[in-house]
Amino acid sequence: MKEYIVEITETLQKQVKIKANSKEEADRKIREKYKRGEIILNENNFVKTDLLIISEYKINNIER
Repeated sequence: MKEYIVEITETLQKQVKIKANSKEEADRKIREKYKRGEIILNENNFVKTDLLIISEYKINNIER
């Protein structure tokens, strides 16, 4: 029997409207709001799950 290390990545996604004079300003404003916790993503924003097997080990004789 073997053991595996599996990486699980969940992707959340949300679209947010923001008023700005340029794309750069919109980007800056959204990043600031996100950093301050004004934009929060949760399970309702779930898009997908990815699984990736990173390593394989033999039990009792740990090898990569």
